[in-house]
Amino acid sequence: MKRLALLVLSVVMAISVAPAQAENWTSPFLPPDSGLVGWQLVDRFNFEGSISWLKQNTKDADPNAKQEAEWRLCVEPGVAPCTRADGTYDANISLPYCATEKQEWCIEAIAMTPSGARKIPGEFIRNVAGPTTNAVKSLNIPKGSTAGLWRIKGVKHSGNVDTYATLVNLRFVKSAKDREPFIAYMDARVLPYREVTGASSRTNQNYEALSVAEFFDDATNNWLAGISGGSEECAWTESDLCGLIEDFPAKTNISVTLRIGKRVTGWLMGRLENPVVNVSPFNSSQNKLTIDAKPVDVPIFYSTVNPAELTEAMRKTFMVDGFEVDNPEGIWSQKGNSIQAFDVIPAWKDAAKDTAVALTRTWSFATTSNGSGSKCLENTDKLLGLVTTNATAYEGNAPNFVDDTLDYKVAGMHFNPDGSEFQGRYDLVMLKSVAQCLYGFKDAPISATITVLNNGAEAKVATASLVETGSGSNKWLKLSAQGFTFSNPIVRVKLTQDATQTVKAGTTITCIQGKKTKKVTGPNPKCPTGYKKK
Repeated sequence: MKRLALLVLSVVMAISVAPAQAENWTSPFLPPDSGLVGWQLVDRFNFEGSISWLKQNTKDADPNAKQEAEWRLCVEPGVAPCTRADGTYDANISLPYCATEKQEWCIEAIAMTPSGARKIPGEFIRNVAGPTTNAVKSLNIPKGSTAGLWRIKGVKHSGNVDTYATLVNLRFVKSAKDREPFIAYMDARVLPYREVTGASSRTNQNYEALSVAEFFDDATNNWLAGISGGSEECAWTESDLCGLIEDFPAKTNISVTLRIGKRVTGWLMGRLENPVVNVSPFNSSQNKLTIDAKPVDVPIFYSTVNPAELTEAMRKTFMVDGFEVDNPEGIWSQKGNSIQAFDVIPAWKDAAKDTAVALTRTWSFATTSNGSGSKCLENTDKLLGLVTTNATAYEGNAPNFVDDTLDYKVAGMHFNPDGSEFQGRYDLVMLKSVAQCLYGFKDAPISATITVLNNGAEAKVATASLVETGSGSNKWLKLSAQGFTFSNPIVRVKLTQDATQTVKAGTTITCIQGKKTKKVTGPNPKCPTGYKKK
């Protein structure tokens, strides 16, 4: 591993106060008549990664049509009710375990490396009971399974057992005009669990197995399809059985290897610490993707008030389709990478006492959109990078290229549940070729300036680093900033290279052929055949 030069504009000694202990947290159960209204920001809503299903829009061929869609569950295309030739198909696929050496679209392996110990491979136990789907060759949609259960021998979590669940979910969308299904997203996570039976500790109701069902919506006069069953406190559920979510063992690296199509490309985002990315060809259409990282402790935002206590700013956070809700009720939820999360935190910060209700240790990654500002960030032919943070709210895209810097916006509360100051972390793993494209660099050592701006002013940064890994076309830059505080900081990275190593992007030369003149512009411009440089 080659360590590169690093410049940091604002560096201080690391804070000595230890952060609050992570825990498995679920939102408090509020009875319907509580009268309270509030917000929570979470990383996951339900259990889409646990089961698989296929549905078709049988009312309109355009999934973006303004009229309400009519979604029906499918056994297979062409079998009622999924008989519309131009209808759009929507498939939720939970990746199965790779049972054979040649199997595609599957989870090949997981492993864990406790601090100071060797890497311990996972032993696949089984898939949980639940809805699955067969491969649909006519739509080029792979087989769907359910959550996978694994044992990492001797690596015990807070539940004092060594069992873990993998939930890797992909959504395929295929309209009649598409030759191939569009992969709308991929989400992958590992959850420590302990099996419990009987009733939920939160609601005192029996655990229900996950299922998918159709129901007729009187409001839209259409059929809709959705999920039922499950429990927020469980990584997975079966009838009267729950994989109760526990906390990861401390200082343990987790590695997951997937076999996925080369169409799953571009950028990834995640809840990971010090991630290492490796991409290699599996066959002509599939890549083998391995992510190795520690989980991070993510602060949970949760706050409730009586409706009479709502301020104008708090009321404006309750929006549906761009319109403010007059009389909001209950607990509203959004994911931490949503735009709305950046409105919720400042509006509700005082009600929450600028303090997280809990820290929950999380290991997950997902696809995300490219950042703005440069075509170099938009290549979808390969994986360009991974951006991760422990901030409660974070941008739902790759960094944006602004005035020669890579900017990434995060937000959160100042304090941990125990009153200590929360310390932010940001990791960016990016193909070196992306940096070369952005800045016109050659394949030579690169330096970085990492700055954290909070409300326009420089914030404290305890440590920062830049490391180059890999070789050949698989070279990666790993940048990290940690120890910064919140309200709504922007992490700003500027890459530099010695001037003698930099390609002059956009150089223009004049070429002549007799009386003819041509100007050629490019990183390394050359005159056309028959012309010479003036």
